[in-house]
Amino acid sequence: MTGAWRQLERFIELYLPASHPDPSWILWLEAWARAPHNKDVNRFLEELLNLWRDDLIAIVARGVQEGAFAPPPVLGDFTLRFIALLDGLALQRLQHMRHSSRKYLTELAMHAARTELAPGSKIPEPASEQG
Repeated sequence: MTGAWRQLERFIELYLPASHPDPSWILWLEAWARAPHNKDVNRFLEELLNLWRDDLIAIVARGVQEGAFAPPPVLGDFTLRFIALLDGLALQRLQHMRHSSRKYLTELAMHAARTELAPGSKIPEPASEQG
């Protein structure tokens, strides 16, 4: 596995909850519930999420530069999809759903990343949302 692929795998491992009752993820979920009703909480969550997105963008850029990743047609759309996937997998883990080990969920996320980022993979992009 090349440096960028390993870095992406580590990013996923760090993003997903460490355990079923991961206190930082429980706090994150409670903040999500408050965000639609509180502009300060919403802004704070956006700032935190932007840090994760920035790291993901840097990993993808490194992978493209190394030739390990095919450049996504729209990087912002890829990062939005991938973070949403990780959020959904995190919820699976927090809810004690079947097959929710961190290792298995990391493998699922890596499969999704390889589907989009492996050189030669061509996935049609939906029209980018404006607004």
